[in-house]
Amino acid sequence: MNLRSNLLLGNYIPGNSIIHRIDPRIKLLLLLSLLLSLYSVKTPEIAMIPLGFILLCLLIAHLPFSYIIKSLFPFLWLFFLTGLINIFFTPGESITIIGPFAITLEGIKSGILLVLRLTVMIFSASLFTITTSQSGIIKALEWLFKPLKKLGLPVSEFTLMVSLSLRFIPILLEEADRILRAQTLKGANLGGFFKMIRFLPLFLSPLFINTFRRAEELTIAMIARGYRP
Repeated sequence: MNLRSNLLLGNYIPGNSIIHRIDPRIKLLLLLSLLLSLYSVKTPEIAMIPLGFILLCLLIAHLPFSYIIKSLFPFLWLFFLTGLINIFFTPGESITIIGPFAITLEGIKSGILLVLRLTVMIFSASLFTITTSQSGIIKALEWLFKPLKKLGLPVSEFTLMVSLSLRFIPILLEEADRILRAQTLKGANLGGFFKMIRFLPLFLSPLFINTFRRAEELTIAMIARGYRP
C-alpha cells in the first residue's frame, strides 16, 4: 500500500474551487471554530452534521469520494483502539458480557461519537492543508498569532515551523513506504505481531536517518536562499 497516496493531511492540491479561493485566515478561523464546537457535540446523530458539512466541502474542492475514504486508512488503528476502549470501559446499561468486560449501550454510543469526532478532525485539517498553499498557511498562522509578537515571541519562526511540519507528513510517509517496499524485496516477513516487532529496528533506523538527512538538506537550501531567522 502506498502510504502517502492514502493521506490527505499535509498535501496541497492546487485548484480553482470556491474552497481554494477562500482567504486562508477565514479558513483557519472556521477550522478552529469547528474543532472547538466538537466538544459540545454529545450524540452521534448531531456529530453527523459537521461530518456532512466537511464531506460537502471536500467534494466542492473536487476530490474523488474514494480518495477521501482512503485517507482514513492510516488512522483505522486509532479508530479501533479508541472505540474499543469506550465500548468496554464506559459504565451503563449492559448488553452482553465478554470475559471480565461488559459491553454497554452507552459505551457503543460513546465509541461511535468519538470515531465521528476524530473523522471530522482529520477531514477538516486535511481540507485546510489540501486547499491552502504553504505561503497561505504561514500567512494565516502569522495573522492568528500576531498578538503574541507584543510579548516578544518569535511568531514568524513558529509559523514557518508548523507549516514545514505539515508538509513533512507526506514526505515521511513516502519515505516509510519506500523502506517497507525495500525490506519486503529483501525477503523481510512482516506477517504476525512478533515478527513486526522484530522488524521495527530495521524500519525505524533508516527512517530516522533519512528524515534527519532531509531536514538538513532543507536547512541548507533555506540558508542558501537567504533565509535568516
